[in-house]
Amino acid sequence: MQQLLILLVGMGIFLFITLLLSMNDFFSPSLIVCGIFFLSVILAIRDVVVWKVPDDIFTSKATMILLSGVFVFIATEQFIKKIVCRKNIFYDKNIIYKKNTTAFHPTKVKSAIMLIIVSLFTLIYCYKMYTLAVANGYNGTFNLTAIATFRHNITFDISKSYNIPRWIRMTKYVIDAHIYICIYLFIRNIIYAKDKLKNNIIYILVVLISLPTSIINSSRSSFLQIIGCALLIMYVMLRRRDNWKKPQKTFLKILRWSIVLLILALFLFYFIQANGLFGRSTNRTMLDHITMYIGAPIIHFYQFIEEPPADVQYFAQETLAGLNNLLFKLHLRDVKYSAQLEMRTICGHTGNIYTFFRRPYHDFGLIGMYFVTGLTSAIFSYFYYKKIYRRPVSVFTDKILIIYSYFFFIVYLIPIMCELCNFIYFGMLYYIAFIWLIYGFLLGGIRLKNNSIIIKKKYFQFSD
Repeated sequence: MQQLLILLVGMGIFLFITLLLSMNDFFSPSLIVCGIFFLSVILAIRDVVVWKVPDDIFTSKATMILLSGVFVFIATEQFIKKIVCRKNIFYDKNIIYKKNTTAFHPTKVKSAIMLIIVSLFTLIYCYKMYTLAVANGYNGTFNLTAIATFRHNITFDISKSYNIPRWIRMTKYVIDAHIYICIYLFIRNIIYAKDKLKNNIIYILVVLISLPTSIINSSRSSFLQIIGCALLIMYVMLRRRDNWKKPQKTFLKILRWSIVLLILALFLFYFIQANGLFGRSTNRTMLDHITMYIGAPIIHFYQFIEEPPADVQYFAQETLAGLNNLLFKLHLRDVKYSAQLEMRTICGHTGNIYTFFRRPYHDFGLIGMYFVTGLTSAIFSYFYYKKIYRRPVSVFTDKILIIYSYFFFIVYLIPIMCELCNFIYFGMLYYIAFIWLIYGFLLGGIRLKNNSIIIKKKYFQFSD
């Protein structure tokens, strides 16, 4: 318990420092990390008290690793921010941008094509996942939840897991690209352009139509990712609407929305699990279940430091599991490694998530963990401060915002788990390409000039 209290004080200090350094910029990556880490430590302390976790697993070594890892993330962001601010003229606070608050809508024909594509691809994807499940031993009816349960049950057994054909995965990439573009258009039109809700119902409809693909994949985190994406885009639109001025006003507004959406996300997460809607069920109380996912990863990290698993068999075995499995398919690896980590038990409660730092620490050691943490911080900080923060509105920055909000889920989950293994693989390039191209199809014509993609404004159809 003493080590957790030290960790709590350390995270509290980091949170206070990042709040000052960010100047009320709510979506500074390090502020998000410190805020969620602070909450995670509080819930971890709650777990220790309620579950009566023995003190012998909590070591100063693990505490220092966690604190130093967060420090590296903060320091890297401040370094990148200083470089970008010095070279970016858009950081001049006297600049006032001319705002284009016209709502963006595809033409009726393109809207109809969008609905047809998403509906058709959703049907194809779900049916193909059903046939793959049947081919691998599933003997039930076409029931999304039952298929999700079957897929989840074989997740940890590599010998029984089945590969999804590339063309089927492509349909999922296209569906997801539509989802995040529609989330962006809905929030931009409602908040930034102050458009009527009835003009933007179609974007919500697209998200609802695609819901079965998340259910059949047993993907609970997809809902949390969508909420996190919406919150980030909402924040950027509020700041744009105020010309990146009045940070205190926007900070308080987004803080209220964050609390509301966090409560909604946690309740939805528990409701899905409690009712077994995505192939998984639980008999825990809501508080136990939530703290198992938000607080327990810190306790599991202490367990990992005390009893580490076997040494890695090849480079970045855990951190880049998705990429390594691609190499296995290409016959460049002899062993297929599961992205799932080993299960650990805390006083009867079992889990296998260990914060962001476990995978790189196990693969590369302490220095390697610092490098991966710093690189992650540098990438997100660069794109945020260089391409989004205080940048004038343009087609290019909007597409960067959509892509950035999709991958920002990695930052949200740093206090909980390392999502690099699920995001860094060849499919990442497909996501980026589909978001880029579908955005261009819906809101303009694409033509190439000087090796860049330009959206011709004459193809835009604006609402009145």
